[in-house]
Amino acid sequence: MNSKKYNNIFIIICLGIFLGIAGQLFCTQNTLAAGVGNLIKLPSDNNVYYLGDDYKRHWIPNISGYEAYRNAVMGSWGWADSNIITVSQSELESYPLSENVFIKANTYHLKIETGVEIYNVEYNNVLKQIDSTVNHPYGWDDFVIIPDVIFVTYQIVNDDSNCQVTLDGLIYKLSPCEIKTSMIDGDGGKTVTFKIDQVSAARNYSFEVNGYGVGFPTYGIMTTPFSGGATGDMDFAATFKDDVLDANGDQTKKYTGYLPIKIYHGSSGTGVEKTLKLMIELDVLPKKTSTDTNCQITLDNTVYKLSPCEIKTSMVDGAGDKEFSFKIDQISETRSYGFGVYGYGEGFPTYGIITTPSSGGASGDVSFKAVLKDQYLNSESNQTKKYTGYLPIKVYYGSAGTGVEKTLKLMVDVDVSPASVCTDSDGGKNYYQKGTGTGWNTDIEKVDFFDTCYKDYWANLVDSCSGDKCFLAEKYCEGKYVKTELNIKCPNGCKDGACVTVTNNKPDLIIESAEFIPNNPEQNKPFTGNVKVIVKNQGNVATNYNEGVKVSMSLRKANTALVNVGTNSNSSFQYKNNLQVGESVTVLFPINDVTIDSPSVAITAYVDNADSGWGGFIDESNENNNSLTKTINIKEDNFLGLELDKVALNIRELLMGFKLTNLDYNTSDPDVMNNKAAQPKEYIQQTYQSKNYASDRQYITTGLRLYNQVSE
Repeated sequence: MNSKKYNNIFIIICLGIFLGIAGQLFCTQNTLAAGVGNLIKLPSDNNVYYLGDDYKRHWIPNISGYEAYRNAVMGSWGWADSNIITVSQSELESYPLSENVFIKANTYHLKIETGVEIYNVEYNNVLKQIDSTVNHPYGWDDFVIIPDVIFVTYQIVNDDSNCQVTLDGLIYKLSPCEIKTSMIDGDGGKTVTFKIDQVSAARNYSFEVNGYGVGFPTYGIMTTPFSGGATGDMDFAATFKDDVLDANGDQTKKYTGYLPIKIYHGSSGTGVEKTLKLMIELDVLPKKTSTDTNCQITLDNTVYKLSPCEIKTSMVDGAGDKEFSFKIDQISETRSYGFGVYGYGEGFPTYGIITTPSSGGASGDVSFKAVLKDQYLNSESNQTKKYTGYLPIKVYYGSAGTGVEKTLKLMVDVDVSPASVCTDSDGGKNYYQKGTGTGWNTDIEKVDFFDTCYKDYWANLVDSCSGDKCFLAEKYCEGKYVKTELNIKCPNGCKDGACVTVTNNKPDLIIESAEFIPNNPEQNKPFTGNVKVIVKNQGNVATNYNEGVKVSMSLRKANTALVNVGTNSNSSFQYKNNLQVGESVTVLFPINDVTIDSPSVAITAYVDNADSGWGGFIDESNENNNSLTKTINIKEDNFLGLELDKVALNIRELLMGFKLTNLDYNTSDPDVMNNKAAQPKEYIQQTYQSKNYASDRQYITTGLRLYNQVSE
């Protein structure tokens, strides 16, 4: 028996049995039926389906380039590729195709490729916007891109309402959501407030109130602000306008509608935007009996009154503007408000009345000044013209034109009478100064006039001229009429309506004053002080001498003898800096312990070496006005020895210590009867005795003699 042959047969049989078993096992795995909840696919296809409990297959979207979305679907349900079962074509087709598999709720954030909105899956295939990439400009990517063809298989839930909108994932809400109120027709209107709450985050956005309220007439609701930008919350004030919204006669009229407020990111009309709607219900009640007048109004329970209530005045045409004053009294309380004077007076020409201030804000009273403008308010045909009207002053709360408001009316009555005088600025015939003025050519023709230059003939007016054919036409007043003098020759030519003056361009130094300070000396008593001298350059150019301006001083007694003021180098002369045009300088000459034995002393002050008797070092336009002498009486007081002129000069001083006791009147003087002196025509003698005569026996006799030739 060949054992090797049987062994080979045995091996072949065993191998065949093994391969048959293995093949049977392989075939069994590939034909196994799928169950509910399995992931299935064909052997040659990458599309995977979920076998639902409805025995339908649901496609797990798998689009090239969007693998992340496919993986997000798988991951949201906790599936892996290892869970996939391969089935036959016939088995796959035995399961009807149904809707796609959606991402499980609340697992991933989704973003459409062509938009900025970020969504969350709320349930099933329902999406809700929760954010926007606009809110995350720095590469935020916590989301999955969803293909457009898949996005349309989802549904989007919208929580927007009139009161609240979601824009780019941000919530904007009105507070309050609606307004129900009322106002009285003719009471000035009513203002309400509302706001936009940016609930979820503080982000830049823009807003715009569209129109004046849907369901309301144009300008029925004025909102402030009307448009703009904000970050966070935004406050508004809306005013129901009294001059637009009326009651229905004596019946209440109801207005209902809404105020649309557009919210947008980006540019208006091109950005992302939504509209909030503030629902409004307004009852306008019929007018009640009003206490308002032109002069007084009540605005939101606060009284405002003009003081005075009217202005009656007059002015002369051409005589200049006329001013008057008035005020607003806030009577019942102190409250902030706005005011505005509108126009230039109803019934008056433009610019006829100018008021200051014209507008502003206040708390309490406000004072005004109004000017009646002579330029615009004129008489008529040489007759008085009457202007009557009023000045409208609007009082309001909030913003002008959009808030609650009423108007006061200051009644104004002005008579403008024609001018009956002629005025000339240069005082008449003044050839060296141009004159302008106003006067009358005839009784009914009033004109403005001015002096002018002309050449060759009267009608050839020129700005300037010179020579034989150059003349000045001088206008002047004669009564109320304007007259003209022609053919005036100007030696140096004519310029700008006046003869040319040749100017002497030199300095001119004068002594303005000279005096003792701090007080005058007294006779025979030591004096220490200063002589104060003020020097001025009244010329038209500055001085320009290398040593400056020399100022000197001397004192002389009544007998012309010089007073020795000492050896101080500054006691008799000093140099001061050069003087500009119109500049003055004060010079102090010290006097130290000097006794003057004279009843009077004369101060003589000099400038520019005038004491030397010649013109000095500085060339001046006038060399004869460089000194000033002032004589001061310093005689000792002695009532018993008073001279008549001293008595006359000090009569008040006498009356303080003495009283009049006797008054004599004679036609001749006994003191001179027996001499050869001329006899006076009249003689008056007054005797004064001390008021305290019991202890003071002094008396004073004064007299006045009137002669034919002289009086003393």
